[in-house]
Amino acid sequence: MDHVKLTDGMEDWIAPDHLVKDQDSATVRFEQSGKAPGQYRVLTPEEIQLLLTQGNRASDWTQVLVTDPFDPACISHNEFCGLVRLGRVQKGVLTHQAMTVPTGMTHSQIVSCDVGHDVAVHHVSYMAHTLVGDRVILWQCGEIRTTESAKFGCSQVKAGESTEVFGRIHVMNETGTRGIGIFEGMQPVDAMLWAKYRDDGDLLNCLEAMTCDVTDTRYGVYSEIQSQCVIKHARQLINIKLGPCTEVVNADRLEDVTISSTEEAPVFIGDSVTLCHGLVGDGCHITQGVRAESFLLGAQVTLEQGVRLRHSVVGDHSTLTRCEVLHSLIYPGHQQRHTSCLTSSCMMGQTHMAAGATLGASCSSQINDGEVRGGRGFMPGLCTSVIHPSSFASFVLLAQGDFPYALNITLPFSLVINDPSRNQLKVMPAYWWLHSLYAWARLAIEIGEYNTRHPAQRGIDYPALAPDTMGEIQQARTALEVWVAQAHLRTLGRVETNIETLRSKGRHLLAQATVSAPDIDVTAKGLEHAKRPTVVLDAFEGYHAYGDMILYYGVTQLIQYLQWHGGETLEGMVKTLGVTAPHDWTNLGGQLLPVEEVEQLREHICSGRFKTWSQVHDHYDILWKAYPLARQQHAYMILCDYLGLTTLDQTHWHFALDQSLAIQKALCDRVQQTRQTDYKSPFMQALFDSPEEMNAVLGAIENDPLIQNICDQTRVYATQVQRFKAQK
Repeated sequence: MDHVKLTDGMEDWIAPDHLVKDQDSATVRFEQSGKAPGQYRVLTPEEIQLLLTQGNRASDWTQVLVTDPFDPACISHNEFCGLVRLGRVQKGVLTHQAMTVPTGMTHSQIVSCDVGHDVAVHHVSYMAHTLVGDRVILWQCGEIRTTESAKFGCSQVKAGESTEVFGRIHVMNETGTRGIGIFEGMQPVDAMLWAKYRDDGDLLNCLEAMTCDVTDTRYGVYSEIQSQCVIKHARQLINIKLGPCTEVVNADRLEDVTISSTEEAPVFIGDSVTLCHGLVGDGCHITQGVRAESFLLGAQVTLEQGVRLRHSVVGDHSTLTRCEVLHSLIYPGHQQRHTSCLTSSCMMGQTHMAAGATLGASCSSQINDGEVRGGRGFMPGLCTSVIHPSSFASFVLLAQGDFPYALNITLPFSLVINDPSRNQLKVMPAYWWLHSLYAWARLAIEIGEYNTRHPAQRGIDYPALAPDTMGEIQQARTALEVWVAQAHLRTLGRVETNIETLRSKGRHLLAQATVSAPDIDVTAKGLEHAKRPTVVLDAFEGYHAYGDMILYYGVTQLIQYLQWHGGETLEGMVKTLGVTAPHDWTNLGGQLLPVEEVEQLREHICSGRFKTWSQVHDHYDILWKAYPLARQQHAYMILCDYLGLTTLDQTHWHFALDQSLAIQKALCDRVQQTRQTDYKSPFMQALFDSPEEMNAVLGAIENDPLIQNICDQTRVYATQVQRFKAQK
């Protein structure tokens, strides 16, 4: 029985048939360490005798190599096996936060390792085939080792292995039909490119080949603990690569994991954490019982308080707290709170899941192949429940409740309510713009502050009004025109099926100032997979709010263009922006791209023009640099379309400026009114004994920094409008 084998301990670490030509068991090790054999020397007989006196043992003292200066007094009660190379060893102390430990090595078992300069390795039960950098603290650790076929969380196939062990993570769909590979430096845009276009076999083959080329597929790659890492009370670390300044404290298990920590953005792994088969980006904070398996984390991701993560990609600057995420692809800026559950989903950035929300609780099909897609800014409210398959436009807010049927909410910025008492689904288009402008303004300020803190983040455009949401708004206005016309014809006992006729009739009705929401009960089809009616609330107000959003977006983008190009005339702007611009945009992993650019990217990959991921990422950078102008060209196009123009002349430009200023002033007034409603609420006032106490706790409304900010923005905007109206 070979469950536990007895040998002399001297057999080769790598099986002979796994070695390539001119490779031995130490070839890759020496390449990784970057240290020439001439840097080391053998121990002198006096040094060996002193080491023996201090309780040290070695299988072969000639295999223990050191550099100068070397102080044997710092080495005690250790056991060395195989080739062990030690960096500078001298008396000193290493300090990390409030912890101070002496340099040297004590009470540890070291097997075939390279150890850097001035380290503190104390009470490490077993460390094998690992490269340790300079000024590293290893304190009371259990097992640190490497297997010959270690992949460190990356997807790859070594010689002689089946492609079944490529190491895919199954995002968006728990059946595994959207499996993707992962590699260091991978971004959500890469993941979405791989997961979405499953009908393009050539693309999938190219992406897999590019991923295999990124990593070293040889056997015998060593684990790495790079300079200034601190590892304390860690139980088990197997096949790991820890970047500089990684801190691991009281972790249970890290296996097949690469942590891309940096000195500027160190990674912290805390109490009772288990990470298996995954990649961790720089600046991440993972603590308090997190369990993650088959995952990819972007930069600055926070996982805490018992998060369960499996077969998922989490984009940069996301926070998950005491929740469960399974088989999901999450774009940057995701927030998920306590006891929420996300299964087989794609969340497209800036999404917020409130406590108790459950997406993908069950499936309306016969097997577990359903998916949920939440557009940018999607917000399921407290204790909401959504089943597969469901899809939501950008910035949709789900009110508290259980949604028993599959949904396809195509109206952006809307509020969705399940009303079981009337057996209705209710949808209020443009809810944020009409009824929650204080929250809208707060979001805009948070986005501005975020962009100030992270100006270098590639490819992410956070403002709510952008090319992707504009496309959804235009589609929503078309749908509202049809639904309003159908509702009006129902009151007359008539039926019309021609869509263009319905749109024309709907536009005419919606243009009438005398028409208001109570006059017609507007219902929609196709938003819910159910026989019960879907009622559209405030359809008329929502339609015109969408129009205001288009005009405001268009004008503000053109003003931005004129600010960036000082002295540019209207004629010059029209000439630059009036070119044929892409109409259809998509949110690919958080980067907003014209659909035609995505198709061209796929073609370049399949044709072999892009053969590496670095070339693909360079192309992302090119598209990101071109994005501001492309966005302004898009804004010009949809503004002209909204105004019914082919080109923008001075008269219509001045009209648009005046209208946008009126919208800005209305926004400012409604932000203040929204906040005043909170102060005037009798339920809010019931919490305080006097207005003075309320102001002391909440602050005087006139001192609200958000209101002051929006008022300042409005004054500046009015000045800009007058300046550009005077400019020819």
